[in-house]
Amino acid sequence: MTSHETANQVTIGAVARIPKMSPNFRKSMMMSKPRPSSLEAPLEVRESVHERSTALSSGHESLETTAEGVEDRMSSFVRGLLIVGSVIVIVVLFVLLRPDPSHNRATPTPSTPTPTASPSASGSPSPTQNPAPNRTVIDVTFRDGAVRGPTEFTATQGEWVRILVRADISDHVHLHSYDLMADVAPGQPARIDFVAKVAGVFGCELEDAGIPLFRLEIVP
Repeated sequence: MTSHETANQVTIGAVARIPKMSPNFRKSMMMSKPRPSSLEAPLEVRESVHERSTALSSGHESLETTAEGVEDRMSSFVRGLLIVGSVIVIVVLFVLLRPDPSHNRATPTPSTPTPTASPSASGSPSPTQNPAPNRTVIDVTFRDGAVRGPTEFTATQGEWVRILVRADISDHVHLHSYDLMADVAPGQPARIDFVAKVAGVFGCELEDAGIPLFRLEIVP
């Protein structure tokens, strides 16, 4: 007998000595084997789904927060634009509606000669007129009882005539025919202004003293 055959016989003998398991024992052993739980896979799936839904919820909340921030910034920007636009409109309306200062300025009107009055001997003023630019001026000075200067004057009919008489006494200067009179006193010369409407030769004198001052010839 060979060694190989001897080994086989030993193995067969060992197997023959192993007690045979009864069917009940075999069934109990099969039932005691751990079976994979049918709930393990669904739990993992649910956890994965829960994690994904949590991530989606976080992302949605982040998007909502971002959207709210953008809306707040847009609202602030729009309010700023409205304020700036209102200020611009107010400034434009103020410039357009404010009154023009030039309209409130008084318009100068040309002055025209108006009659003036010179005091007469009776105390009532006699009417005279302001001379126009084209006029004849007669300037006479009476001092120490005599007239100093010329005593003959000429004017043109229709022009303005001014008579100035200075004297060292108080009296009344009287232009005859035109019947114009003015008071004279030391330091207060008499002045008569009139229009030479009537041609001729007219005398002027100190009325109270009866002293002739000059002669005025008005020529056409």
